[in-house]
Amino acid sequence: MAVEAAFEYVLEDKGRAGTSLAFSDLFDAYVEDVADQLEQGKAVEIPLRGGGKITVTEVSSHNNLYLKHDDGKRHYTVSKSRTEKLFAAYPVSSRSRTSTRISGASSG
Repeated sequence: MAVEAAFEYVLEDKGRAGTSLAFSDLFDAYVEDVADQLEQGKAVEIPLRGGGKITVTEVSSHNNLYLKHDDGKRHYTVSKSRTEKLFAAYPVSSRSRTSTRISGASSG
């Protein structure tokens, strides 16, 4: 779920950059933006459909995003390759429906 939440946030946050950008370029730009915000001491939070949020705590030297839930008990690593597989596997319209089902199932 964290990978999908990060993916959707990338689409929503950087979608305004235009549809001509390839996924790789879009992800790289997002990771760079997140790294810049973290270096400035800003919190980077990704909202979840269920009303919670996931916080990006770090960007690794391999450009992986390290995320944690509000409660701080669960940690996730989001890599470009994993996220790209989700991007390729789910057309945009079905991603939203799938994410809604996943979020609804996990929040109930």
